[in-house]
Amino acid sequence: MPVVHNGDETRLSDPARLEALERTGLVDTAAEEAFDRLTRLAVALTNAPISLITLVLPERQFFKSVVGLDEPWLSARETPLSHSFCQFPVRSGERLVVEDARTDPRLCENLAIRDLRVVAYAGTPLRTADGHVLGTLCVIDTQPRRWSDEQLARLDDLAELARGMIELRVLQARAGDDERTVAIARASGPSQGPGLNIEAFSRRTGVAPDTLRKWERRYGILRPARTEHGQRRYDEHDVDVVRWLKARLDQGYRIGEAAALLGGDGDPAESPQELRELIVAAAAAGDDVRVARLLDQAFAMPSLEEAFTAIVVPALRDVGEAWEAGRLDVAAEHLVSSAVRARVGRLLADAREGVRGSVTLACAPGERHELGLMTLAVMLRRDGWRVAYLGADTPLRDAVAFAARTGSRALCLSATTADRLGDLKLALAEVDVPQPPEIVLGGAAVTAERAAKLGVRYGGGDAAAAVEQLRALAA
Repeated sequence: MPVVHNGDETRLSDPARLEALERTGLVDTAAEEAFDRLTRLAVALTNAPISLITLVLPERQFFKSVVGLDEPWLSARETPLSHSFCQFPVRSGERLVVEDARTDPRLCENLAIRDLRVVAYAGTPLRTADGHVLGTLCVIDTQPRRWSDEQLARLDDLAELARGMIELRVLQARAGDDERTVAIARASGPSQGPGLNIEAFSRRTGVAPDTLRKWERRYGILRPARTEHGQRRYDEHDVDVVRWLKARLDQGYRIGEAAALLGGDGDPAESPQELRELIVAAAAAGDDVRVARLLDQAFAMPSLEEAFTAIVVPALRDVGEAWEAGRLDVAAEHLVSSAVRARVGRLLADAREGVRGSVTLACAPGERHELGLMTLAVMLRRDGWRVAYLGADTPLRDAVAFAARTGSRALCLSATTADRLGDLKLALAEVDVPQPPEIVLGGAAVTAERAAKLGVRYGGGDAAAAVEQLRALAA
Protein backbone atom coordinates (compact mmCIF):
# COMPACT_ATOMS: atom_id res chain seq x y z
CA MET A 1 0.00 0.00 0.00
CA PRO A 2 1.46 3.41 -0.91
CA VAL A 3 2.62 5.87 1.70
CA VAL A 4 2.12 9.50 0.70
CA HIS A 5 5.10 11.68 1.55
CA ASN A 6 5.25 15.39 2.10
CA GLY A 7 8.45 17.38 2.38
CA ASP A 8 11.94 16.20 1.56
CA GLU A 9 12.10 12.38 1.56
CA THR A 10 15.90 12.46 1.63
CA ARG A 11 15.83 13.89 5.14
CA LEU A 12 14.85 10.51 6.62
CA SER A 13 18.10 8.93 5.39
CA ASP A 14 20.34 11.99 5.73
CA PRO A 15 23.62 10.67 7.22
CA ALA A 16 24.06 13.79 9.36
CA ARG A 17 20.57 13.34 10.82
CA LEU A 18 21.16 9.66 11.51
CA GLU A 19 24.47 10.48 13.16
CA ALA A 20 22.70 13.03 15.38
CA LEU A 21 20.11 10.38 16.23
CA GLU A 22 22.87 7.91 17.11
CA ARG A 23 24.56 10.45 19.37
CA THR A 24 21.48 10.65 21.58
CA GLY A 25 21.95 7.03 22.63
CA LEU A 26 18.15 6.74 22.97
CA VAL A 27 17.12 4.43 20.13
CA ASP A 28 15.93 1.02 21.38
CA THR A 29 16.47 1.95 25.03
CA ALA A 30 14.12 1.26 27.92
CA ALA A 31 11.35 3.60 29.03
CA GLU A 32 12.45 6.38 31.38
CA GLU A 33 10.36 8.30 33.88
CA ALA A 34 11.80 11.68 32.81
CA PHE A 35 10.42 11.24 29.27
CA ASP A 36 7.22 9.55 30.45
CA ARG A 37 6.44 12.63 32.54
CA LEU A 38 6.33 14.67 29.35
CA THR A 39 3.90 12.37 27.54
CA ARG A 40 1.67 12.22 30.63
CA LEU A 41 1.71 16.02 30.73
CA ALA A 42 0.84 16.14 27.03
CA VAL A 43 -2.18 13.92 27.67
CA ALA A 44 -3.27 16.04 30.63
CA LEU A 45 -2.83 19.38 28.86
CA THR A 46 -4.56 18.38 25.60
CA ASN A 47 -7.13 15.89 26.93
CA ALA A 48 -5.92 13.45 24.27
CA PRO A 49 -5.89 9.71 25.08
CA ILE A 50 -2.48 8.99 23.50
CA SER A 51 0.92 10.69 23.49
CA LEU A 52 4.27 9.57 22.09
CA ILE A 53 7.87 10.69 21.94
CA THR A 54 9.13 9.18 18.68
CA LEU A 55 12.55 8.79 17.09
CA VAL A 56 12.20 8.19 13.36
CA LEU A 57 14.64 5.97 11.47
CA PRO A 58 14.63 5.29 7.70
CA GLU A 59 12.58 2.10 8.07
CA ARG A 60 10.73 2.45 11.39
CA GLN A 61 9.81 4.74 14.29
CA PHE A 62 10.82 3.96 17.89
CA PHE A 63 8.76 5.17 20.87
CA LYS A 64 11.02 6.52 23.59
CA SER A 65 7.87 7.19 25.57
CA VAL A 66 4.34 5.97 24.97
CA VAL A 67 1.09 6.61 26.86
CA GLY A 68 -2.30 5.24 25.90
CA LEU A 69 -1.59 2.88 22.99
CA ASP A 70 -3.21 -0.54 22.92
CA GLU A 71 -1.26 -3.79 22.74
CA PRO A 72 0.77 -5.03 20.97
CA TRP A 73 2.09 -1.55 20.17
CA LEU A 74 2.43 -0.53 23.82
CA SER A 75 4.90 -3.35 24.47
CA ALA A 76 6.57 -3.28 21.05
CA ARG A 77 7.27 0.46 21.35
CA GLU A 78 7.82 0.79 17.61
CA THR A 79 6.04 0.60 14.25
CA PRO A 80 7.15 0.42 10.63
CA LEU A 81 6.87 3.64 8.64
CA SER A 82 3.69 2.28 7.06
CA HIS A 83 2.11 3.07 10.45
CA SER A 84 3.87 6.41 11.03
CA PHE A 85 2.46 9.93 10.98
CA CYS A 86 5.61 11.21 12.71
CA GLN A 87 7.72 10.68 9.59
CA PHE A 88 6.05 13.72 8.00
CA PRO A 89 7.28 16.35 10.51
CA VAL A 90 10.76 14.82 10.06
CA ARG A 91 10.53 15.21 6.27
CA SER A 92 9.01 18.69 6.30
CA GLY A 93 10.63 20.08 9.44
CA GLU A 94 7.23 21.50 10.41
CA ARG A 95 4.49 20.66 12.90
CA LEU A 96 1.78 18.37 11.53
CA VAL A 97 -1.80 18.95 12.68
CA VAL A 98 -4.60 16.66 11.48
CA GLU A 99 -8.25 16.79 12.53
CA ASP A 100 -9.39 13.61 10.71
CA ALA A 101 -6.74 11.52 8.98
CA ARG A 102 -9.39 9.46 7.18
CA THR A 103 -10.18 12.47 4.99
CA ASP A 104 -6.58 13.73 4.65
CA PRO A 105 -5.03 12.82 1.27
CA ARG A 106 -1.56 12.59 2.84
CA LEU A 107 -2.62 10.06 5.44
CA CYS A 108 -5.88 8.37 4.51
CA GLU A 109 -4.11 5.16 3.42
CA ASN A 110 -1.68 5.06 6.37
CA LEU A 111 -2.07 1.77 8.27
CA ALA A 112 -1.97 3.57 11.62
CA ILE A 113 -5.62 4.51 11.03
CA ARG A 114 -6.68 0.86 10.83
CA ASP A 115 -4.26 -0.79 13.24
CA LEU A 116 -3.59 1.90 15.86
CA ARG A 117 -6.95 3.72 15.54
CA VAL A 118 -5.20 7.02 14.83
CA VAL A 119 -7.73 9.61 13.62
CA ALA A 120 -6.63 13.03 14.92
CA TYR A 121 -2.94 13.88 15.31
CA ALA A 122 -0.73 16.79 16.33
CA GLY A 123 3.05 16.36 16.27
CA THR A 124 5.83 18.86 16.95
CA PRO A 125 9.34 18.17 15.56
CA LEU A 126 12.15 17.42 18.01
CA ARG A 127 14.95 19.45 16.47
CA THR A 128 18.62 19.46 17.50
CA ALA A 129 20.60 22.65 17.95
CA ASP A 130 22.08 22.17 14.47
CA GLY A 131 18.68 21.74 12.84
CA HIS A 132 18.24 17.96 12.50
CA VAL A 133 14.74 16.64 13.25
CA LEU A 134 15.03 13.44 15.28
CA GLY A 135 11.34 12.65 15.68
CA THR A 136 8.33 14.21 17.38
CA LEU A 137 6.40 14.76 20.55
CA CYS A 138 2.85 14.05 19.45
CA VAL A 139 -0.68 13.58 20.77
CA ILE A 140 -3.29 11.35 19.15
CA ASP A 141 -7.04 10.93 19.38
CA THR A 142 -9.10 7.99 18.16
CA GLN A 143 -11.91 10.27 17.01
CA PRO A 144 -11.97 13.48 14.96
CA ARG A 145 -11.14 16.65 16.86
CA ARG A 146 -9.97 20.21 16.38
CA TRP A 147 -6.77 21.04 18.23
CA SER A 148 -6.94 24.47 19.90
CA ASP A 149 -4.18 27.06 19.56
CA GLU A 150 -3.52 26.78 23.31
CA GLN A 151 -3.14 22.99 23.11
CA LEU A 152 -0.70 23.28 20.22
CA ALA A 153 1.29 25.93 22.09
CA ARG A 154 1.55 23.65 25.14
CA LEU A 155 2.63 20.80 22.89
CA ASP A 156 5.39 23.01 21.49
CA ASP A 157 6.48 23.87 25.05
CA LEU A 158 6.73 20.19 25.98
CA ALA A 159 8.61 19.41 22.77
CA GLU A 160 11.13 22.11 23.63
CA LEU A 161 11.58 20.55 27.05
CA ALA A 162 12.07 17.12 25.42
CA ARG A 163 14.66 18.65 23.12
CA GLY A 164 16.51 20.02 26.13
CA MET A 165 16.48 16.59 27.78
CA ILE A 166 17.91 15.02 24.62
CA GLU A 167 20.60 17.72 24.51
CA LEU A 168 21.50 16.82 28.07
CA ARG A 169 21.73 13.14 27.15
CA VAL A 170 24.21 13.98 24.39
CA LEU A 171 26.26 16.08 26.81
CA GLN A 172 26.27 13.27 29.35
CA ALA A 173 27.41 10.75 26.74
CA ARG A 174 30.16 13.08 25.55
CA ALA A 175 31.28 13.65 29.11
CA GLY A 176 31.41 9.93 29.92
CA ASP A 177 35.06 9.42 29.11
CA ASP A 178 35.99 12.66 30.86
CA GLU A 179 34.07 11.57 33.97
CA ARG A 180 35.90 8.27 34.12
CA THR A 181 39.21 10.10 33.76
CA VAL A 182 38.27 12.49 36.53
CA ALA A 183 37.15 9.63 38.77
CA ILE A 184 40.56 7.98 38.40
CA ALA A 185 42.28 11.27 39.11
CA ARG A 186 40.12 11.83 42.19
CA ALA A 187 41.14 8.45 43.52
CA SER A 188 44.86 8.96 43.02
CA GLY A 189 45.47 12.69 42.54
CA PRO A 190 47.10 15.27 44.84
CA SER A 191 45.56 16.26 48.13
CA GLN A 192 43.85 19.34 46.71
CA GLY A 193 42.16 17.15 44.08
CA PRO A 194 41.51 17.86 40.42
CA GLY A 195 38.83 20.16 39.06
CA LEU A 196 37.51 23.62 39.89
CA ASN A 197 36.95 25.12 43.30
CA ILE A 198 33.56 26.77 43.80
CA GLU A 199 34.80 30.28 42.94
CA ALA A 200 36.28 29.11 39.63
CA PHE A 201 33.17 27.01 38.98
CA SER A 202 31.01 30.07 39.58
CA ARG A 203 33.05 32.13 37.11
CA ARG A 204 32.81 29.36 34.46
CA THR A 205 29.05 28.98 34.78
CA GLY A 206 27.95 32.51 35.70
CA VAL A 207 26.02 31.21 38.72
CA ALA A 208 26.68 32.64 42.17
CA PRO A 209 28.37 30.30 44.70
CA ASP A 210 25.42 30.56 47.12
CA THR A 211 23.04 29.48 44.36
CA LEU A 212 25.27 26.57 43.40
CA ARG A 213 25.35 25.38 47.01
CA LYS A 214 21.56 25.66 47.23
CA TRP A 215 21.09 23.61 44.05
CA GLU A 216 23.50 21.03 45.42
CA ARG A 217 21.78 20.74 48.81
CA ARG A 218 18.16 21.01 47.77
CA TYR A 219 18.04 19.12 44.47
CA GLY A 220 21.07 16.83 44.56
CA ILE A 221 21.98 17.69 40.97
CA LEU A 222 25.61 18.51 41.74
CA ARG A 223 27.81 16.05 43.61
CA PRO A 224 31.29 17.52 43.61
CA ALA A 225 34.32 15.66 44.87
CA ARG A 226 35.85 16.81 48.16
CA THR A 227 39.46 17.37 49.05
CA GLU A 228 40.86 15.98 52.29
CA HIS A 229 40.04 19.38 53.80
CA GLY A 230 36.41 19.26 52.63
CA GLN A 231 36.69 21.74 49.75
CA ARG A 232 34.41 21.20 46.73
CA ARG A 233 35.95 20.28 43.39
CA TYR A 234 33.85 20.40 40.18
CA ASP A 235 34.58 18.89 36.77
CA GLU A 236 33.58 19.64 33.18
CA HIS A 237 30.48 17.48 33.44
CA ASP A 238 29.27 19.68 36.32
CA VAL A 239 29.85 22.72 34.09
CA ASP A 240 27.72 21.17 31.34
CA VAL A 241 24.94 20.36 33.81
CA VAL A 242 24.76 23.91 35.16
CA ARG A 243 24.81 25.41 31.67
CA TRP A 244 21.97 23.09 30.70
CA LEU A 245 19.99 24.15 33.77
CA LYS A 246 20.55 27.82 32.97
CA ALA A 247 19.23 27.26 29.46
CA ARG A 248 16.05 25.71 30.87
CA LEU A 249 15.61 28.62 33.29
CA ASP A 250 16.01 31.04 30.39
CA GLN A 251 13.15 29.19 28.68
CA GLY A 252 10.90 29.85 31.67
CA TYR A 253 11.14 26.59 33.60
CA ARG A 254 11.52 26.60 37.37
CA ILE A 255 14.63 25.12 38.92
CA GLY A 256 12.63 22.34 40.61
CA GLU A 257 11.16 21.25 37.28
CA ALA A 258 14.54 21.26 35.55
CA ALA A 259 16.16 19.42 38.47
CA ALA A 260 13.46 16.74 38.32
CA LEU A 261 14.45 15.98 34.73
CA LEU A 262 17.98 15.35 35.93
CA GLY A 263 16.77 12.86 38.51
CA GLY A 264 17.40 15.23 41.41
CA ASP A 265 15.43 15.46 44.64
CA GLY A 266 13.15 18.28 43.53
CA ASP A 267 9.40 18.55 43.78
CA PRO A 268 8.03 15.29 42.30
CA ALA A 269 6.15 13.30 44.94
CA GLU A 270 6.57 9.56 45.33
CA SER A 271 2.87 8.76 45.88
CA PRO A 272 -0.61 10.32 45.59
CA GLN A 273 -0.73 10.59 49.39
CA GLU A 274 2.53 12.55 49.47
CA LEU A 275 1.33 14.81 46.66
CA ARG A 276 -1.90 15.57 48.56
CA GLU A 277 0.12 16.44 51.65
CA LEU A 278 2.40 18.69 49.64
CA ILE A 279 -0.61 20.54 48.18
CA VAL A 280 -2.02 21.16 51.66
CA ALA A 281 1.38 22.32 52.94
CA ALA A 282 1.79 24.68 49.98
CA ALA A 283 -1.68 26.12 50.63
CA ALA A 284 -0.83 26.65 54.31
CA ALA A 285 2.32 28.50 53.26
CA GLY A 286 0.38 30.62 50.75
CA ASP A 287 2.70 29.44 47.97
CA ASP A 288 0.50 29.77 44.88
CA VAL A 289 3.38 28.93 42.53
CA ARG A 290 4.05 25.64 44.30
CA VAL A 291 0.34 24.78 44.43
CA ALA A 292 0.18 25.26 40.64
CA ARG A 293 3.29 23.14 40.11
CA LEU A 294 1.95 20.33 42.31
CA LEU A 295 -1.36 20.36 40.46
CA ASP A 296 0.59 20.05 37.20
CA GLN A 297 2.05 16.85 38.62
CA ALA A 298 -1.40 15.61 39.65
CA PHE A 299 -2.91 16.17 36.21
CA ALA A 300 0.10 14.46 34.61
CA MET A 301 -1.07 11.13 36.06
CA PRO A 302 -1.60 8.45 33.39
CA SER A 303 -5.32 8.34 34.29
CA LEU A 304 -7.34 11.53 34.68
CA GLU A 305 -9.74 9.63 36.91
CA GLU A 306 -6.84 8.71 39.20
CA ALA A 307 -5.70 12.34 39.27
CA PHE A 308 -9.13 13.42 40.50
CA THR A 309 -10.04 10.54 42.80
CA ALA A 310 -6.62 9.88 44.36
CA ILE A 311 -5.19 13.41 44.53
CA VAL A 312 -7.28 16.45 43.63
CA VAL A 313 -10.60 15.66 45.33
CA PRO A 314 -8.96 14.29 48.52
CA ALA A 315 -6.63 17.32 48.64
CA LEU A 316 -9.62 19.66 48.42
CA ARG A 317 -11.31 17.69 51.17
CA ASP A 318 -8.19 17.82 53.36
CA VAL A 319 -7.88 21.58 52.84
CA GLY A 320 -11.57 22.07 53.64
CA GLU A 321 -11.33 19.99 56.82
CA ALA A 322 -8.21 21.90 57.90
CA TRP A 323 -10.09 25.17 57.37
CA GLU A 324 -13.09 23.94 59.40
CA ALA A 325 -10.73 22.83 62.19
CA GLY A 326 -9.03 26.23 62.22
CA ARG A 327 -5.67 24.95 60.99
CA LEU A 328 -5.97 26.91 57.73
CA ASP A 329 -7.64 30.20 56.97
CA VAL A 330 -10.21 30.69 54.23
CA ALA A 331 -7.61 32.30 51.96
CA ALA A 332 -5.64 29.04 51.83
CA GLU A 333 -8.79 27.11 50.95
CA HIS A 334 -9.63 29.58 48.19
CA LEU A 335 -6.06 29.38 46.87
CA VAL A 336 -6.34 25.66 46.16
CA SER A 337 -9.96 25.82 44.96
CA SER A 338 -9.18 28.58 42.49
CA ALA A 339 -6.13 26.75 41.14
CA VAL A 340 -8.13 23.53 40.66
CA ARG A 341 -11.01 25.44 39.07
CA ALA A 342 -8.61 27.01 36.58
CA ARG A 343 -7.16 23.61 35.63
CA VAL A 344 -10.56 21.99 35.26
CA GLY A 345 -11.86 24.99 33.31
CA ARG A 346 -9.11 24.51 30.74
CA LEU A 347 -10.03 20.86 30.37
CA LEU A 348 -13.71 21.78 29.94
CA ALA A 349 -12.85 24.29 27.22
CA ASP A 350 -11.85 21.42 24.96
CA ALA A 351 -15.31 20.62 23.56
CA ARG A 352 -15.78 17.55 21.40
CA GLU A 353 -18.51 15.37 19.98
CA GLY A 354 -19.64 12.47 22.14
CA VAL A 355 -19.93 8.83 21.14
CA ARG A 356 -22.12 7.88 24.11
CA GLY A 357 -24.56 10.76 23.72
CA SER A 358 -25.15 14.17 25.25
CA VAL A 359 -25.57 15.17 28.88
CA THR A 360 -26.26 18.52 30.57
CA LEU A 361 -24.75 19.51 33.93
CA ALA A 362 -25.97 22.27 36.27
CA CYS A 363 -25.95 23.17 39.95
CA ALA A 364 -29.10 22.72 42.02
CA PRO A 365 -30.96 25.97 42.83
CA GLY A 366 -28.89 28.16 45.14
CA GLU A 367 -25.82 25.90 44.91
CA ARG A 368 -22.52 27.78 44.50
CA HIS A 369 -19.96 24.98 44.87
CA GLU A 370 -19.06 23.81 41.35
CA LEU A 371 -15.83 21.85 41.68
CA GLY A 372 -17.47 18.46 42.09
CA LEU A 373 -19.73 19.10 39.11
CA MET A 374 -16.80 20.35 37.01
CA THR A 375 -14.87 17.21 37.91
CA LEU A 376 -17.78 15.09 36.70
CA ALA A 377 -17.94 17.11 33.46
CA VAL A 378 -14.27 16.43 32.68
CA MET A 379 -14.56 12.72 33.48
CA LEU A 380 -17.68 12.41 31.30
CA ARG A 381 -15.84 14.08 28.43
CA ARG A 382 -13.03 11.53 28.76
CA ASP A 383 -15.64 8.75 28.90
CA GLY A 384 -16.98 9.74 25.47
CA TRP A 385 -19.89 12.06 26.30
CA ARG A 386 -20.76 15.39 24.79
CA VAL A 387 -21.14 17.64 27.83
CA ALA A 388 -23.05 20.91 28.08
CA TYR A 389 -21.89 22.57 31.33
CA LEU A 390 -24.31 25.22 32.64
CA GLY A 391 -22.85 25.56 36.15
CA ALA A 392 -24.41 27.71 38.86
CA ASP A 393 -27.25 30.24 38.67
CA THR A 394 -29.16 28.49 35.89
CA PRO A 395 -32.88 28.28 36.82
CA LEU A 396 -33.94 24.65 36.95
CA ARG A 397 -36.77 25.02 34.46
CA ASP A 398 -34.35 26.57 31.96
CA ALA A 399 -31.80 23.80 32.55
CA VAL A 400 -34.47 21.13 32.01
CA ALA A 401 -35.74 22.85 28.88
CA PHE A 402 -32.20 23.17 27.52
CA ALA A 403 -31.44 19.51 28.16
CA ALA A 404 -34.69 18.43 26.48
CA ARG A 405 -34.13 20.74 23.51
CA THR A 406 -30.60 19.49 22.89
CA GLY A 407 -31.47 15.81 23.22
CA SER A 408 -29.49 15.20 26.43
CA ARG A 409 -29.88 11.73 27.89
CA ALA A 410 -29.79 13.23 31.37
CA LEU A 411 -29.62 16.45 33.36
CA CYS A 412 -27.04 16.04 36.16
CA LEU A 413 -27.53 18.27 39.20
CA SER A 414 -25.21 18.83 42.16
CA ALA A 415 -26.17 19.73 45.75
CA THR A 416 -23.68 19.96 48.60
CA THR A 417 -25.91 21.08 51.50
CA ALA A 418 -29.32 19.90 52.74
CA ASP A 419 -31.02 23.28 52.28
CA ARG A 420 -30.29 23.04 48.55
CA LEU A 421 -32.46 19.91 48.45
CA GLY A 422 -35.44 21.87 49.81
CA ASP A 423 -34.98 24.50 47.11
CA LEU A 424 -34.66 21.75 44.52
CA LYS A 425 -37.93 20.10 45.63
CA LEU A 426 -39.81 23.37 45.12
CA ALA A 427 -38.14 23.97 41.74
CA LEU A 428 -38.96 20.45 40.51
CA ALA A 429 -42.63 21.02 41.29
CA GLU A 430 -42.62 24.04 38.97
CA VAL A 431 -41.02 22.28 36.00
CA ASP A 432 -43.43 21.86 33.08
CA VAL A 433 -41.42 20.59 30.11
CA PRO A 434 -42.77 17.99 27.67
CA GLN A 435 -40.64 14.83 27.69
CA PRO A 436 -38.04 16.09 30.19
CA PRO A 437 -34.70 14.27 30.42
CA GLU A 438 -33.95 12.00 33.34
CA ILE A 439 -32.56 13.95 36.26
CA VAL A 440 -29.50 12.52 38.00
CA LEU A 441 -28.66 14.03 41.39
CA GLY A 442 -25.34 13.90 43.23
CA GLY A 443 -23.21 15.86 45.66
CA ALA A 444 -22.25 15.78 49.33
CA ALA A 445 -25.82 16.33 50.55
CA VAL A 446 -27.37 13.58 48.46
CA THR A 447 -28.11 9.98 49.43
CA ALA A 448 -30.03 7.30 47.58
CA GLU A 449 -32.98 7.80 49.95
CA ARG A 450 -33.05 11.57 49.45
CA ALA A 451 -32.88 11.21 45.68
CA ALA A 452 -35.75 8.70 45.77
CA LYS A 453 -37.92 11.09 47.80
CA LEU A 454 -37.37 13.75 45.16
CA GLY A 455 -38.25 11.30 42.40
CA VAL A 456 -34.86 11.55 40.66
CA ARG A 457 -32.04 9.11 39.95
CA TYR A 458 -29.17 8.89 42.47
CA GLY A 459 -25.78 9.64 40.90
CA GLY A 460 -23.70 7.74 43.45
CA GLY A 461 -21.20 8.86 46.03
CA ASP A 462 -18.59 10.39 43.72
CA ALA A 463 -17.87 11.39 40.14
CA ALA A 464 -16.67 7.92 39.14
CA ALA A 465 -19.95 6.39 40.38
CA ALA A 466 -21.92 9.02 38.47
CA VAL A 467 -20.09 8.10 35.25
CA GLU A 468 -21.11 4.46 35.79
CA GLN A 469 -24.73 5.51 36.41
CA LEU A 470 -24.82 7.41 33.14
CA ARG A 471 -23.23 4.52 31.26
CA ALA A 472 -26.03 2.30 32.56
CA LEU A 473 -28.59 4.91 31.52
CA ALA A 474 -27.16 4.99 27.98
CA ALA A 475 -26.98 1.22 27.63
